[in-house]
Amino acid sequence: LTAGTLTVDATTAGANAANTFTVNDFTQSGGTLTLDNANNAADEGVLSLKGDFTRTAGTFTATEPGALVDVSGTDVQELNFGPSSQLADLTFSNTGGLVTLLNTIRASGTVTVSVGAIVETGNFNLVFNAATGKMVNNGTIQTTGGTNGAVIFGGANFVAGGSNVDGMVLNAASAAVFSNII
Repeated sequence: LTAGTLTVDATTAGANAANTFTVNDFTQSGGTLTLDNANNAADEGVLSLKGDFTRTAGTFTATEPGALVDVSGTDVQELNFGPSSQLADLTFSNTGGLVTLLNTIRASGTVTVSVGAIVETGNFNLVFNAATGKMVNNGTIQTTGGTNGAVIFGGANFVAGGSNVDGMVLNAASAAVFSNII
């Protein structure tokens, strides 16, 4: 997308009738990409990524409750939603290769790592910055540790060990693996 506006949402034909935009590699260097349906929160848009996502400019909006980015490729994937990216819901369902973050991702909804999926944060963070933030980890999240390359609950504020974080939920399957949670 280099210019213009692309809005992914449900149509008047009913819930989830036409609200999924499936792409292989997607590059945004301008314009506006929005996952939204202002008429009904249950019918927000879905971006299904089968390859890499790279945003170098433009606006990417996926913040409405129910807006979903589904990382569902079958090979190695790299994600760069750009600086200060904010998503509602994010699912890592790629079980065929490593998914690597190339920029920090902020989430206000549910982030799900499916069974067999492996997410590498590198030097970037996965930040839950809303009281509605929830992680469901049935796979693996690999981090580098420290203040970069971590899963952070509580937004910009780091949570010390042993502290309670009101409104945050962490669900993990018995086989889930975390290497660094702040």
